[in-house]
Amino acid sequence: RSPNEKAITMTRPFEVAPRRRTDAAPREGGRSAARVVGAVRMRPPIPPFRKEDVLAPHVVAPFVDHVIANYSPSPAARAALEAIKAGDLKNATKGEREVTEVGMSFAQGLTLLAAGRNAEADTYFRAALRGSSDFIGAAFYLGATLAAAGKDRDAVGAWQTALIGEVGAAGVYPVLIDGLLRIGDAEQAVEFLKEAEPTFTDRTQYVRRLAQAYALAGRFEDARPLADEYLAAHPDDTD
Repeated sequence: RSPNEKAITMTRPFEVAPRRRTDAAPREGGRSAARVVGAVRMRPPIPPFRKEDVLAPHVVAPFVDHVIANYSPSPAARAALEAIKAGDLKNATKGEREVTEVGMSFAQGLTLLAAGRNAEADTYFRAALRGSSDFIGAAFYLGATLAAAGKDRDAVGAWQTALIGEVGAAGVYPVLIDGLLRIGDAEQAVEFLKEAEPTFTDRTQYVRRLAQAYALAGRFEDARPLADEYLAAHPDDTD
């Protein structure tokens, strides 16, 4: 401004966002557990990834059958795959660690994943994919090694790829949906849940995930009746 002019005041309206409320509840020993609830969203308890969920016989079997039917495994690979299908994840490959054919690489990856040697398992699943880029089983279990390493977003991508082949979908959907919930992609989880409903043999596990997805998305009116339904069957689930 010039020396003889009045100063001009410029203003701009703004709003202060509401503060997040923390409700603290006392615990034993004088500690307190704080649960933070936002104005729109809350984060329900999402289970961490467990390798046991993808190594259960009913999850492994469809992928093993697919390998045997479509990839002409050698006699040694077939024997290893049959042993895995029968539940022997420890001794199926007899310690063989050569990267050879698709079937044996897949079997080696499964035995290493079961042993908790995730980085090595990752190598064999990638080798199986190099041998056959359309091998859905290798994509699914590669996702498992990524999730075990805490790379949920990468794991979700691999699991979405695994759905393309429509092999073992009943085993793919639960871990994919849990992965989406862990990375906070609630709306995508809801969409996959609607698609996956016929594959869930245990309705309560389907209802639990759908209630969590709705709660994470801030759709509390949708979540509440589902939570009631789940708790009627699992009243001891404090989470």
